[in-house]
Amino acid sequence: MTTEVIKINNNTEIKTTRHQNGDIQSKPYVGGKTHGMMTWRRKDGTKRYKKMWRDGKQHGLETWWDKNGTKWSEEMRRDGKQHGLETGWYDSGQKEWKIIRANGEKNGVRADWHESGERKEETYFVRGQECAKINWDKEGKVTEVYLSNSAKKPEHKLKKFISSARKLVYI
Repeated sequence: MTTEVIKINNNTEIKTTRHQNGDIQSKPYVGGKTHGMMTWRRKDGTKRYKKMWRDGKQHGLETWWDKNGTKWSEEMRRDGKQHGLETGWYDSGQKEWKIIRANGEKNGVRADWHESGERKEETYFVRGQECAKINWDKEGKVTEVYLSNSAKKPEHKLKKFISSARKLVYI
């Protein structure tokens, strides 16, 4: 592994690391902290990932690609924590899952799909705690519906679970 440092000015530099497998990683620094777009490319030049940084913490969009150049996942970060929409895809390009996070915690619905595009699973979260889940088979029929123990805790204020409507209703 070798690292090359390119000085832009007294406060800014870009470090490029060539790994033994031929991959190349570029990382910008401002004032000694990672700041800007960090990229990693495979030996053949295809993207592996890109991440945004601000003041030494991941902040902004992070994107990953597979060896064929197909987008594999995307997520947002704020001040180093996962925050916002996260999405993953099958090799075919079909969406595989999505979830929303708030300050690093799962919050809301995680939705998963079969590769055919049919719903596979919905998992409901409140402040990082799993509350309920619905599973479907590949034909779109509900195979399982349940409330987790954490959903029964009063602090979640879970009023009722309506499986046929596929949603939670809160007080």
